[in-house]
Amino acid sequence: MGTAQLPNLVRFMEGILAPGQYSSADISRNGLQVESCEQAVTTVGLAVDAAQSIFEMAILKKCQLIVAHHGLFWGNSAPLLAGNTGKKIRTLIEGRCSLYVSHLPLDGNMQVGNAAELGRRLELSELSAAFEVEQGVTVGAVGNLPAPIPQNEIEEFILSKIISHNDRGMTRSLLFGSAQIQRVGIATGSASSLITSAKRLGCDLFITGEPKQEAYHMAKEVGINVIFAGHYHTETFGVRAMGRLLEKEFGISTVFLDEPTGI
Repeated sequence: MGTAQLPNLVRFMEGILAPGQYSSADISRNGLQVESCEQAVTTVGLAVDAAQSIFEMAILKKCQLIVAHHGLFWGNSAPLLAGNTGKKIRTLIEGRCSLYVSHLPLDGNMQVGNAAELGRRLELSELSAAFEVEQGVTVGAVGNLPAPIPQNEIEEFILSKIISHNDRGMTRSLLFGSAQIQRVGIATGSASSLITSAKRLGCDLFITGEPKQEAYHMAKEVGINVIFAGHYHTETFGVRAMGRLLEKEFGISTVFLDEPTGI
């Protein structure tokens, strides 16, 4: 088992994710949110959420670093290190485990991002960055299926590629678009506000995670198919991809800290 120094891991991840490009677009405090006294890392935990149960799981699995998509600190106000947040930080510090967070950078990155990884899982060709949230800053991807798929088969095809049969309870489809589907837009998590943008990009299908009430009429009025494949499930891809890079670059171990929310 290899060992890497925490600053080297952070430097490597930020060289790929370029969090500074998202500083004005993202309310997440991306980067190293909690630094423990343990600088030598042999095992990295990979997680969607920075939750107490995840931290406890990581410490049981002897992780010295957690890489999470949803972190502890959001917005510009000074964080209050009390209550649940204080408990989480104490758990990390006492467990000698640090926390690194990447939100929008891990959504939009074309090397390890959630959308790009999901697109590769679907074998999309001509996969490219899409869905600008400000000039030059994207949070999703767009590409083409190898061949058109009928509308009545698309949900089973998509879900079979990304979610096991046991975890499909929260998925939902809105089939208001083309009868044959080939061009696909992806923005993971909570991105139903991008439905209209997906239509403008010529997408037959838009895949996101979490359904919102307003998404129904938005999709119906612009005439597009939408699949909501779960906020949690669509955002497992990025941290896992980053984990594979860390294993390859540093020879360390990674473990996926899985706690599906059903949302």
